[in-house]
Amino acid sequence: MAPPRGALILVVLLAVGTAASLVAPAPTLVVTDTDSGAVLYSTTVSDGQTVKLEYTHSVERSPVKEHYRITGGTLRQTLIIFESYGWGLPTGADVERIGGQFHAPMDRSFDQLMITPGPIADQRLTVGETQLALYELAGRSSVRISIEYRRWHRV
Repeated sequence: MAPPRGALILVVLLAVGTAASLVAPAPTLVVTDTDSGAVLYSTTVSDGQTVKLEYTHSVERSPVKEHYRITGGTLRQTLIIFESYGWGLPTGADVERIGGQFHAPMDRSFDQLMITPGPIADQRLTVGETQLALYELAGRSSVRISIEYRRWHRV
C-alpha cells in the first residue's frame, strides 16, 4: 500500500527546507587573527541580535561596555556604558547618568571591529550566552570582528 499523498508532500517539503538551510548563507559573527588570517571563533547570528564588547579603559582603569546590533551584515554601535570620562569616550548632551554610570546612545555602523587585546584592557566579547576573553583567544595578535555570510560555521 502506498503512503498517503499528504505524507509524501510533507517529506518532500522537509527535505527541501533542510537542503535550503544548508545551502543558504547565514549571517555569521567571525573573529579572525589579523596576522595569520585564522578564524579563531565563529557562530551563526541573526539580524537584530545584540553583541557586547566589554573592556577596562586603559587610562581611567574603569569598565566600559559597548553594545552593537547586527544589522544587514554590519555591527551598529547602539550604546556605550562607562563609569568615568576618559580619552575616546563620548561626551555631549545625549549622555545620561543612570545608577552611577554614564549611558551614551550611539548610532554608528562598522563593517568590522579591529582590536588588539591586552591583559590590562581584558577585552571580552559576548555573543548570546557565550563570552570570549579576546586576550586568551588571540594573545597580543590583533583580531578582526566582522559579520560574514557563510554556508557553514565553525564554533
